[in-house]
Amino acid sequence: MSMAEGTGHAFLAFARSFRWWFEQFERYQAALRRLDIPAATIWGRRDKVLDVKRLPAAFARDLRIPPHRQYVLDAGHFLQEDCSREVADTILKFMATREAT
Repeated sequence: MSMAEGTGHAFLAFARSFRWWFEQFERYQAALRRLDIPAATIWGRRDKVLDVKRLPAAFARDLRIPPHRQYVLDAGHFLQEDCSREVADTILKFMATREAT
């Protein structure tokens, strides 16, 4: 079954909701600033949905993530599909550093 058969309407509705989600971004940023947890970010260099030149810096600032925990992989928007092994290795590396502290 192709995507057009049965999922087209749902996909269009989701795509149309992007504007609403982006309008909520400031609210999400405020919530992130209140968190005090160890964190890391993983972004796809070739992401055509999220602005990789702007958003990683905003998330890192709001979550107080140091540069060595900000990862940009050679992938698109679906990192876990584009480079699943690299994503898993990055998460394991982050978790190992958390256990050591």
